[in-house]
Amino acid sequence: MEQARIRKECPRAWSYLTEHKDALATRDNGKMRGEKWHGYVYPKNLCVMGSPKLIIQVTSKEPTVIFDEDGLYMTGGGAGPFYGIRPLPSAKFHIKFLLGILNSKVFGWIIRTQSTPLRGGYFKYSKQYIETAPIPQADKARHDRMVSLVETMLTLHKQLAATRTPQEQTALERQIAATDAQIDQLVYELYGLTADEIKIVEGKAEPALAADAAESPAPAAKPKRVRKKSAYATPPPASDVSSPESEPAAAVFHNLMGKEEPTPYRTEGDEP
Repeated sequence: MEQARIRKECPRAWSYLTEHKDALATRDNGKMRGEKWHGYVYPKNLCVMGSPKLIIQVTSKEPTVIFDEDGLYMTGGGAGPFYGIRPLPSAKFHIKFLLGILNSKVFGWIIRTQSTPLRGGYFKYSKQYIETAPIPQADKARHDRMVSLVETMLTLHKQLAATRTPQEQTALERQIAATDAQIDQLVYELYGLTADEIKIVEGKAEPALAADAAESPAPAAKPKRVRKKSAYATPPPASDVSSPESEPAAAVFHNLMGKEEPTPYRTEGDEP
């Protein structure tokens, strides 16, 4: 926040800051001397936290990615507990398309084959793993279908949170499971997986087939997901789990917990 704005909107806070200016300016071996003496040493892109973004849970048994349109601020980086993610402007896809990919079984399988398993069946969805995962490209029809399915999922979860009877809950959970299956099937198509590769991802492959598919033993089969959150919640050997047309995640989305960028990133549809 600029000094003039703090002086105008928070005069008492500004008075306190100026009282301690010398101490604040010498932080981090004097790095804060200058116009930003009053700011955070590591601001972590606070200027874009209020924009629509995805929030991924770092330590999880499966991909747990939610869509935040309320401008939540959270801590993260390193070991987590969360990362904020937004597509780069050059990515040319909707943020909800990315949400569908990151919450899919394929994405979870990719991360599990790279990440170190933790006690209790948990894995780390850390920066070094999610940024190297391939993100498939899609034609307009499949892109728009993914966005539509994800929007349906978001609506269903909001309805589930407001249910009042067990019958309504059961009906909505069935619709959620059906929509989730459609999303996973679309992701399989985008990655160009064969029937045998899909069995590996779903933990249904024969032992010999699973052993041939990866240099290391495949992780245990992932239990069936039943998402009960108010928001939607983001193959061959792990080193070659890319679709015919895909890019590393680091090339198409931005980690908000990383180094602050001089130009705010925006999602598709935001005003420039």
